[in-house]
Order: sequence, then structure tokens, then C-alpha cells
Amino acid sequence: MAKLFSIIVIIEMSILSFFNIKRNFEKRFENVEIRAFLKRNCDKEEVLKYVRNLSHVDYVEYMEKDEILSEFRRLFPDKEKYIKALEENPFPPSLKIYLEKESNPEVIKEVLSKLKEKDFLKDIVFNTEEYNRIWMNSKIFFWGFIVFLSLLFIIKSFMLWDVLQSRVNVIKNKLKVIEKFGGDSGKLKMCFILKNLSEFALLLIAGIGVCYFLSKYFLTKYFEIYFLFLPSLYYGLSFFFLCFLFLVISLRRRGV
Repeated sequence: MAKLFSIIVIIEMSILSFFNIKRNFEKRFENVEIRAFLKRNCDKEEVLKYVRNLSHVDYVEYMEKDEILSEFRRLFPDKEKYIKALEENPFPPSLKIYLEKESNPEVIKEVLSKLKEKDFLKDIVFNTEEYNRIWMNSKIFFWGFIVFLSLLFIIKSFMLWDVLQSRVNVIKNKLKVIEKFGGDSGKLKMCFILKNLSEFALLLIAGIGVCYFLSKYFLTKYFEIYFLFLPSLYYGLSFFFLCFLFLVISLRRRGV
């Protein structure tokens, strides 16, 4: 049972790590921003109308020259001396173009291509290579972790099956003795099922409890891995169902 408890804790921690890292990736793709600098004397309303009507654009924020200068000063306070050396504001008006959530690289490429078709833009700022790299890493992480969790579930299933097989062999011998002397084997069988289910339930609660305290007092503080209730609940229910299923199958296979 100690090995089974260990694998329960490992799987639960893996699930928590998976969903926390996945959430961090999703945050990176929530508000994809493209910065577009406009040419001087272009028609603001015409530009906004065109960009807002592009596919996959969520919303557009127009920024005047003074707003961009204030933002630059806020982001780069150490560059203030260079700004003061200039006679006038060097920044042209710009657009902050926010795309729909989880826009893939093909969507980014399409939007950038549409923007470059027009001559009212002076420059477009977006790190396509970095975005593509992060997107690819997120997909590799997702499928890699799915394979890893699947292997852990298979190992857990074999361990659970092995534990139940040995227990069923013991109860089968006891039932033979009871039936031989005309005793009621039904009550013993029911007690056996309830006892095993309650043991596995306590084992599961203890395993998730350990993960809860680890995440609350250590992982959240140092690694930003938070305890997530719903994934833990689904994992617990699936484990309990698997225990019940394996228990029934084991009993039937042994003719109990």
C-alpha cells in the first residue's frame, strides 16, 4: 500500500504541475499584442475602422504621441536624459492591436500580412520568432505531459490490480471455509468490498491532503504551483471508480 500511496501522490502532484504550467502558457496567449506605429497625417478613423474589421482582432487601442511618450518614460526611466535632449516628441501615434485568445502562429501571420498591405503604417512591432517558439513549446509540453501522465496511470493501474488480486485470493479461501460449514458468505463478501473501498478512499484523501499541504506551504511560495480543487476532484473520482471496477472484475474472475 505504501507504493500505491506514493504513486497517488506523484500523480496528484504531476496533475497540479500540469494545470499550473498550462495556465501560465494560456496567460501568454490571452492578450496577444501587436504594436503598429502610424505615419504622420494619416486618417485616424479610417485606420481604426480598417484594423477593427480584420479577422481575429479582439479590440484596438489608439495612443496619441503624448501617451506613448509617458509610457516610454514609465517603462524606461533611465532613458529620460535622451528624451530631454530632443526638441520635440519623437514618437508617432500608434495602435495597440489585441488579438483573440490563443491565436496561433498562422493567425498572427495572417493579421500581420493584412496590416502590411496598407501604407498608413510606419512600422509594426511584434516578435514573431519568440511567439512561435513559445507556442511550439506549449504544444510539446502539453503532449509530453499527457504521455507522462498516461504512463503513471498505467503504472498505478497495475499496482492497484496486483494489490486487489492478492486480497481476493485471501478472501476466496475464507469464503470456501465459511461455505463448507454452511455459513453466510454474502455478508463477508460485502464487508470485503466495503473495507477495500473505504481503505482506498482514505488512501486517496491522504494522498491529496499531502499534496494540498505541500502546495500551500511550499510549492506556492517557491514555484507558484497552486492547489486546484476541480482537477483533484476529477482525479479522486476516477481513482475511486477504477478501484471499484477492478474490485468487481477481480471477484468475478476468481469466481467469488
